Amino acid sequence: MSLRKKNINMDKIPIIDNLMSNIQNFIQSSYDTTNGFFRQGGYFSTSGQWFWNMNPLDFAVDCQTWTMSVFGPTKIDSWFGVGTSANLWVKTKQLGGYNYLIFDGSIQGVGFSYNTDAQVFSGEWTFGAINMLRIMAQITSNSTYSTEADSLRVYIQQQLTQTLTINGVACTGVSYSNKRYWIPFGWWANPLMSTASTSWATMVDSNFNPFFLGGRYLTDYT
Repeated sequence: MSLRKKNINMDKIPIIDNLMSNIQNFIQSSYDTTNGFFRQGGYFSTSGQWFWNMNPLDFAVDCQTWTMSVFGPTKIDSWFGVGTSANLWVKTKQLGGYNYLIFDGSIQGVGFSYNTDAQVFSGEWTFGAINMLRIMAQITSNSTYSTEADSLRVYIQQQLTQTLTINGVACTGVSYSNKRYWIPFGWWANPLMSTASTSWATMVDSNFNPFFLGGRYLTDYT
């Protein structure tokens, strides 16, 4: 969009458009219509053929929240039907929510994957959910999403924020998680102050969406 407005590097636009189209097609094909969420990955067979993970246990919270933050509820609903984006958030809370309450659908945060037994509270991934909720509130004009976002921010402040002395300086930051937990996608979460969580806190508290040029809670540049 910016290149067209400035009328520069016009020969690069077809390359960029092709890359964007392929990424979008990949994301679209990752959606599991049966389970109602975006798959977290797949694998190539020995013959080079791509297969999506079909096991419904292969669920990743940020594959939902970040995808929504980038493409937005309007586009996702246009792909898979009206209400898909709203249901995606409901499903994410049911599967990955921390302290999820079935009677009202509320949560105090999100974990990394299926969270019924683990009950891990992720600072970084909950901030990603807050960012998504603010985008949904802005695009759909539904204040319920912004209220949820504010509630999650309070729980992070209450349960995951700490102040430690580092090299003689008092530093406040947000823990990566509330406990040590094996993340099923290949790494450990630890209850330590985290650059990932704390940098998200800075962006959220500055009302800055890192997925949109300029930081607004939007997804469409047109």
